[in-house]
Amino acid sequence: MRSRAAIFVEPGQPLIIDEVEFGEPGPGEVLVRNFASGICHSQLHQMFGANAQPGPFLLGHEATSEVVSVGPDVTHVQPGDLAFVTWIPRDAAPGDGYPAPTETPVTWQGQRVSRLCYTWSEHTLTRQELIVRAPDGIPTDVTSIIGCAVMTGAGAVVNSADVQAGESAAVFGVGGVGLSCIAGLAVRGASPLIAVDLDDAKLELARRFGATETINASELDPVAEIKRLTGAGVVDRRGQPLSGLDYAFDCIGKTTTIRQIIEAVRPGDLTVARGGTAMLVGIPDGEPTIDAGDLLRGEKHFTASWGGSCRPDRDFGEFVRWYQEGMLDLDAMITERVRLDDINEAVERLRRGEVLGRAIIEF
Repeated sequence: MRSRAAIFVEPGQPLIIDEVEFGEPGPGEVLVRNFASGICHSQLHQMFGANAQPGPFLLGHEATSEVVSVGPDVTHVQPGDLAFVTWIPRDAAPGDGYPAPTETPVTWQGQRVSRLCYTWSEHTLTRQELIVRAPDGIPTDVTSIIGCAVMTGAGAVVNSADVQAGESAAVFGVGGVGLSCIAGLAVRGASPLIAVDLDDAKLELARRFGATETINASELDPVAEIKRLTGAGVVDRRGQPLSGLDYAFDCIGKTTTIRQIIEAVRPGDLTVARGGTAMLVGIPDGEPTIDAGDLLRGEKHFTASWGGSCRPDRDFGEFVRWYQEGMLDLDAMITERVRLDDINEAVERLRRGEVLGRAIIEF
């Protein structure tokens, strides 16, 4: 079977839109037809980053799809089922590792281009572990970003951090992952809930997802402003305010933002409480340094969340429920829709920071 896909060949070069060839699924494999796929910022690291490797191979890792055919030993989905494609094994606990690559190759000009997970293509052939049965009747466009953006951002809040009602939080970077993080914090009742970005339009969108305060970091020092906003809270043994946040989430991964989330969480005091938690969610860019002394003196916590610590079989149904009950506005989060032929233009817009929420490819 032949199908169209975006093929990565050389770092820094445009993707090639061409036909690739699929075989029939082997044991434990599933072939799906994709309705829509998210365009995730993390793919830019693979395309343009310092460690980008030459291809050819396929990209993308979140989609809503229809099962076309299944190989032997596949029991949880069957042809005609609606499904999510994701990059986290559907029923594995964090740390369990990834399934083996597919044995059935997808080829382009005689070369194997398939990876374990890819969705910038009309079809995806992958291991059954990365295919999650989706509820019938859901939209097949906006739900495509549950498999990465929502999982990563909202999962960081509910699984990795387990934020509780009334705890204070800030999200640095409010693209698709950041907006999902804000939505998760709003569901959990975080207060105040602060969004930090460089773009006023993105900050305004963040309010729609539950942010109670916004900070434009191109105009204000975000750490100083956060401390001002949180300075009326707990005091230390000397009566001085322990200003700062219970949680700060970095959904960007820049050296600057990694440092800022550590500075933004509150220090602890032996007579009151331990310090706040700074959580890295975005893929780090470069080799950032942190102030270990600040971590030590403030008894702060610096940790990370990989894929929102999600177990898709457990969590994706809950995220769908949030959407259906109006707690996760996926329709507002999807701010751009493109065809496969326009993927290179969409990628460039993402590189320039011009995508307000999440862009998707519709097939």
